[in-house]
Amino acid sequence: MPANAVARLAIGARDRFRPAATRREEVSAPVRQPAMPLAEIRREAAALLPGCRIRRLLFCRYLLVFRDSA
Repeated sequence: MPANAVARLAIGARDRFRPAATRREEVSAPVRQPAMPLAEIRREAAALLPGCRIRRLLFCRYLLVFRDSA
């Protein structure tokens, strides 16, 4: 999670020092807390897709990789 904080600080600093004429209107995407914790996602994925791998990414995202051997 520290990488998330650093990225947000960098974006905030960039926007603060940008001249007013070049600033974009602030657009915010809808954000909500995850419905399932990553541990539960891992359990469900393992039950449905044996052998899958899950990696945590930035900003509370994850990557699920499944390669079917059949």
